[in-house]
Amino acid sequence: MEALEALAERSLIEDRLSIDYTASTNLTQQPAIVEYVTERLLQTVEQEIITNKLNLVKTHVLVESQTQDYLSDAQIQLILHPLIERLLTHFETAAQLKQHLGNISALLRDRTASQTDYAAVNLLNLSSHLLRSEALNRHLQIRLSKAGKMPAAQELLERSSRW
Repeated sequence: MEALEALAERSLIEDRLSIDYTASTNLTQQPAIVEYVTERLLQTVEQEIITNKLNLVKTHVLVESQTQDYLSDAQIQLILHPLIERLLTHFETAAQLKQHLGNISALLRDRTASQTDYAAVNLLNLSSHLLRSEALNRHLQIRLSKAGKMPAAQELLERSSRW
């Protein structure tokens, strides 16, 4: 309880009334704090993956699989997709990024579970979402070309083809 009070005194968390306006307490983080922590997480994980020096990637799960769908969807939108976008800036193609993630995964196979922790799951999630976005882009290109709307949608596809 002391820790929560200390965080509240520093304005790092706030107390909000519940949705039904009862006396129950809902502690939340300030949006600026959430944004800052998320940005730092993304920067750190990006560098770890690029340099193959995994720390947070091993100790923190990026997308919680054992949670409600809306929470994992939010984690995918706020963490996984932006991370993929950032990682793609270091590679010419999504295929190169996929290969890099595969190379890291191969290095982890020789290690024990306690040495890899969440790294394998995180790399699998990144690869999986990268593959899904590639498949979606191909599907959109086919549908748009069949509909005769390819030139008008080319800019949208070029932006989304980065992942």
